[in-house]
Amino acid sequence: KPIVNFSFVGFAICTLGLYLVARVIAENRDKLQEFEKLVCIVALVAANVLTLWTFSAEIVTFVDHPVTLRDILLVMLWVGYGCALMAVGVWRKALLPRIGACALMCLAIVATGILLNHWSANVNLGNDNPVVNFSFGAFAVSIAGLYVVAYLTGRTDEEAGRFNQVVCFLALALASVLTVWALSAEVVTFLSDENLRYLVLVILWSGYGLLLMLAGVWKGVPAARFAGHGLIAAAAALALAMLNHGRPGLGGGESNWVANYSFGGLCVGICAIYLASHLVASHRSKLLSGEKVVLPVLVVAANLLSVYALSMEVWTYAGGRSGKSMGLTMLWAAYGIVLVVVGILGRWAWVRLGGLLLVGAAVLKLFILDTLDLDPPYRVAAYITVGILLLAGGFVYHRYADVI
Repeated sequence: KPIVNFSFVGFAICTLGLYLVARVIAENRDKLQEFEKLVCIVALVAANVLTLWTFSAEIVTFVDHPVTLRDILLVMLWVGYGCALMAVGVWRKALLPRIGACALMCLAIVATGILLNHWSANVNLGNDNPVVNFSFGAFAVSIAGLYVVAYLTGRTDEEAGRFNQVVCFLALALASVLTVWALSAEVVTFLSDENLRYLVLVILWSGYGLLLMLAGVWKGVPAARFAGHGLIAAAAALALAMLNHGRPGLGGGESNWVANYSFGGLCVGICAIYLASHLVASHRSKLLSGEKVVLPVLVVAANLLSVYALSMEVWTYAGGRSGKSMGLTMLWAAYGIVLVVVGILGRWAWVRLGGLLLVGAAVLKLFILDTLDLDPPYRVAAYITVGILLLAGGFVYHRYADVI
C-alpha cells in the first residue's frame, strides 16, 4: 500500500532522525567545535535527499500505469519541493536551500522536456484533447513553479545578493521559453491543416512578443523587450517563409483575394511590428540609448512587409501579365504618396524620403518596363493613374511647404 508500508516508515524514521540531529546542533552551535557544525549541514542535505527519494519511490512503485501519470506526478513533486526549498532559503537567507531548489527545478524541466513532450512515445495523444493532456499539464506545472521561484527571489531586498537577481532573471526567461514552446507544441500537434497551423503560430508568437515588450516597458527590463523584438521577428520570418504565395501547397484562387492565409499571416506580423514601434515611441524615456535606433528599423520593416504583402496579392490575383505589372506600378506609386502625406503630417523627413523613393521606383518601372511590356490600354491607364498620383503629391507638397 502507498505510504503505509515498511519502506516508507523506515525512510521516514531515518529522515526524522536527521532533522532532529540538525536541530539539536543548530541550537547548541556555541558549544561545538567548528568541524562539528558541518554535521548540521550534512544532516539537512541528507534529510532533504531522503525525503525526496522516499516520495519519488512511492510514486514510481505504486503508479505504474499509465507511465505518463507517473512522470507528471514526479514533476509535480520535484517542482513543489523545489519551490518549498526556495521559500525556506529566501526566508532564512540561506544559500544551500536555494541552490538545491535551482537544481531540483532544472531536473523537473529536463524530465518534462524529455519524457513529457508530444513526441515522446509514452505520451498518450488524442485529437480531441488539446491543452487537456499530460504534456501540456507537465509544462504548465514547470512554468508555474518557475514563476513562483521568480516571485520569491524577485521580492527580496538588495541584501539577498546577486544570486537572487540572477535566479529571478533565469526563472522568468525559462518560464517564457517554456510557455511559447508548450503552446506551440499544442498548435503543431492538434492542428492538422498545415496553413492554419502556421497562421496560428504567427499569431501566437506575435502576441507573446508584444506581451514581453509591454512587460519590458512597464517593468523597465531591457531583456524582456529584446526577447519581444526577437519573437516578433521570428513570427514575421515564419509568415514570409511558410505563408508565401510562392510556396507549394498554400493554395489560392480568384475568389480569395486578401482573404487568404498568406495575406493574413503577413498582416498579423505587420500589425505586431507597428504595435511594437508604438510601444517604443511612447516610452522613449525608459529605453536604453541604443534602443532608440530600433524605432526607424521597426517602421521600415513594417512598411517593407506591407508593400511586399500587397504586391504579392496583386501579382497572384491580378489577371494577365499586363494587369499584374500595371497593378504593381499603381500600388507602389499610391503607397509612396501615402507615405509622403504621413511624413508631412507627422513631420518625419525620413518617412517622406522613403515615400519619394517608392514613387521613384514606380516611375522608373513605368518608363523602363511598362512602356515596353504593357498592352496599349493598360499602358494608357498606368500613365494616367501615375500622373494623377504625382499631381496629388505635388499639390500636397505645395500646400504644406511651410512644415517641410
